[in-house]
Amino acid sequence: MGISVVMATYNRRDLLDRVLRPLLDDPATDELVVVVDGYDDGSIEYLRELAQSEPRLRPIWIENSGAVKAQQTGVEAATGEVVLVIDDDVLADPGLVSGHARHHEQADDPGLVVVGYMPTPKPEKRGPGSFTSFLYHDVYEYRCASWEEGAPVLRGLWGGNVSLNREALLAADGIGGRYVLPYHYDWELGLRLQRCGLYGRFDRALSATHLHSRSYEAFRRECRAQGRAFWLIDHMHRAVITEDQIQKRFDDRRPLLRWFLVATDRPRIYKVGTTVIDAAVRAAGKLNLTVTERRLASLLGHVERRRGEYEGSVVYGHPVRWEPPFTVPARGDRAPSV
Repeated sequence: MGISVVMATYNRRDLLDRVLRPLLDDPATDELVVVVDGYDDGSIEYLRELAQSEPRLRPIWIENSGAVKAQQTGVEAATGEVVLVIDDDVLADPGLVSGHARHHEQADDPGLVVVGYMPTPKPEKRGPGSFTSFLYHDVYEYRCASWEEGAPVLRGLWGGNVSLNREALLAADGIGGRYVLPYHYDWELGLRLQRCGLYGRFDRALSATHLHSRSYEAFRRECRAQGRAFWLIDHMHRAVITEDQIQKRFDDRRPLLRWFLVATDRPRIYKVGTTVIDAAVRAAGKLNLTVTERRLASLLGHVERRRGEYEGSVVYGHPVRWEPPFTVPARGDRAPSV
């Protein structure tokens, strides 16, 4: 069974040698397709030079189109039966590709989606803005624990270290689907794959390190983008995401937080509230009040996601609901929980 590793890269020339080497050292890697997403930092020149001595490496240049389009380009160009889609800031442990390949060879099932483990190391020293990595680490570990307790893997798919049958992926509308999502493309992809009858398997032994780095400003932008994605995904997949589930996502918050979020629906309160919280986050960071900084930033994240949901309703309106183009036949050896 051939396995193609697909990676999209943008402004990561300094990391490329480090993240590519363990993938090329793995004998299970039949080819490594690296798509440079239109950034002129020397990445494509480095890849083309490396490809002269490493025939399995296939560099591709595209005009800047975003990570999702770049990954889709790589999947379409790949020739392997299985594709392992890995992020360009994920450092694979030795044998990662071989581990993914074993899962697919043993299952011999085009409906299998294998998700590996890629924790984010916590910063050794806390400083202003370092809470972003701590938050990311904790949310990711919570998701992995839920999978191991039986939660459906595809229902909350986390991209970056995922392998599946290439033809099944393309038939399900590929990496990005029919809409360009501002965030959470992996969550939406998981819902599409699940609705087509595929199933997920999480294996903590398929380990890599996520070299995560986010500034406070990027964190705030991403929270707004997450809200816009929530709106779009909720409406695209209303067949599996009900009004009650959407309401529960809001109701599960503490009463005071719910009240504040509703209040920020008013533009003037939103502007004043976010200005005050932003100033408090920055002040707490400078004073090294790390717990306070994180809690305030989390509050700001809730507000920005809600604002993003409103923006999504304006930008996307009522998107066409997605329907599965095919269904993979069920197999008796599949875990019933997924």
